[in-house]
Amino acid sequence: MTHRTEPERDICDVADLIAQLALKLNEHPLNVKHPDGWICRVDDNWTIAANGTHMLVTVGDGTKLTGVTLQPFNFAVWWNGWLAGTLNPYGGVIAGHPAGANEDTLIAALKKRIEEVT
Repeated sequence: MTHRTEPERDICDVADLIAQLALKLNEHPLNVKHPDGWICRVDDNWTIAANGTHMLVTVGDGTKLTGVTLQPFNFAVWWNGWLAGTLNPYGGVIAGHPAGANEDTLIAALKKRIEEVT
């Protein structure tokens, strides 16, 4: 019999797709290959960052992305260089702009990028 200290929770779609993209791009394990955080340009609009470690990580690439501190196993997403959301594997907050930065356009961009990787 397995004892669980936390109730089981589903992994959110965005976190699952970010993990799939990291696997497709052979960027795993993130904690070894990217101990200071992984930043990935998804398309012309979306950029993501992931912290695959057990420690706080401040990610940056010398642009507006610089200085965002991520909790362990958390993610940040940017739309056209502007911070548009922060997530963990079980959910989070993403901007809700009807014509641009929103969860649906992020999911579509992640799926398209995953399909494009050979």
